[in-house]
Amino acid sequence: MIPNSIDGIPGTPVPQQPTSRRDAWLGTYRTVRLTAPIEALRVHVGAGAAASVHEHLATGAGLHGRWFAVGDITQTYDQYRASRALPGPFTQVAIATLAAGTILNVGRCSPLFSHQGGGDQIELVAGPTPTLRPLDATWSRTAGSA
Repeated sequence: MIPNSIDGIPGTPVPQQPTSRRDAWLGTYRTVRLTAPIEALRVHVGAGAAASVHEHLATGAGLHGRWFAVGDITQTYDQYRASRALPGPFTQVAIATLAAGTILNVGRCSPLFSHQGGGDQIELVAGPTPTLRPLDATWSRTAGSA
């Protein structure tokens, strides 16, 4: 099991909570209360043209956000954008720490914005604002082999 993947998040199930974006989920999602802190990847995007079509993206949740990637994120830039169905280029990348007690919706990303989806994602429902550790790195657009 991959640590912090949607099947490995340290949490206890709670009644399903509403989501801010029903079509963001591939199939069903579940809701958990974290029993230990976790780290997740937060990629902020400049919604660009997508914001004009989808008004909710223009205001979003700012750099801290409510949507995070978990699980295996060893992907190229384009693979990550496709698996998380992101509507625009990255404007900030950070490691987010979410505290124990935080309530999360947990599941897989639905295909949106002409992307395939399928990546593990979490949505912050309730709890303290995650702490962000910005990453100052270039995300590769090419893959290699070991």
